[in-house]
Amino acid sequence: MLDDAVVSAARSSFTPGGGRETTKWPSVLDNGPVDRAILGLATAQHLVFSLAQLVEAGLAASSVRSRVAVSRLHRVYRAVYSLVPPDLLTREGRWMAAVLACGPGAVLSHRDAADLHGLRCSERAKIDVTVPRRSAPAHRGIDVHRSTLLTPRDVTTLDGIPCTTVTRTMFDLATTLRRRPVERAFDQADAERSLNLRKIDEHIARHPTHPGTATVKAILAEHYIGSSLTASELEEAM
Repeated sequence: MLDDAVVSAARSSFTPGGGRETTKWPSVLDNGPVDRAILGLATAQHLVFSLAQLVEAGLAASSVRSRVAVSRLHRVYRAVYSLVPPDLLTREGRWMAAVLACGPGAVLSHRDAADLHGLRCSERAKIDVTVPRRSAPAHRGIDVHRSTLLTPRDVTTLDGIPCTTVTRTMFDLATTLRRRPVERAFDQADAERSLNLRKIDEHIARHPTHPGTATVKAILAEHYIGSSLTASELEEAM
């Protein structure tokens, strides 16, 4: 059964300004098995999907363009679409769209993966995504990190969104943040019981040249994990 919230959001996307529907904004539910397949994708992927997924669901590329023209679909990135206008997507929807935009193997990473894992909040406008190759196209609003060190054991799925594991996220944070925020992320992971020090050690052994390894090793050697957890950045500043 389709999620009621998804159906409601889909319907609302065809209602300009929240007013009553008109014939220009037909309900997505009136168009048979293809639309049901699209809504099934939307349920699993926070209302967003790639062009390839739409075609696999039975919608021709020309039909995608036609639906975009009448606002029945909305372009988020090149070859990535949503059932609602981009500014109505949830945080999770924006994350999922960014991952889809970066192609096969792409995962949410760094600061946004830490946010998804509940380790620290990110209020950046740009979204961190890692791709497992040396080259990848740039996208507006996305910080694309290219890595040949990203392996299947560094990847997981949380709330339907492909992302780096807590372990890999710690090393990536160490490449983008000052040391103290990384210490706080370690403390939060310990409080959430998502920190596995054995996996941290294994990652160091597998990737001794990762740019974040030196910082992580210093934290493990010098910081008592869990000893200085604070509830917020404001509390930390105080």
